[in-house]
Amino acid sequence: MGLPVRLPDHFATAVSQDAADRRLRLYVNGVQEAAVKDTAPLAGPGSLMIGRATYRRQATDFFPGAIRDVRVFDRALASDE
Repeated sequence: MGLPVRLPDHFATAVSQDAADRRLRLYVNGVQEAAVKDTAPLAGPGSLMIGRATYRRQATDFFPGAIRDVRVFDRALASDE
């Protein structure tokens, strides 16, 4: 049996979708952890939703935790931002 791992109370996560470059980037605590080609970019048919999804025009899949300090930009940020 291993020793228990103590995780931080929270993580800062960010996702960047660069439409011009067709790349999705994942950042954890300010460090880029992954980048993939966006092979099927989605057009946003409605309002921005955070913490839930929509299926057949009905709100569904509500996130069961707390979400705070949300920031949305109208451009892809550089890695040092």
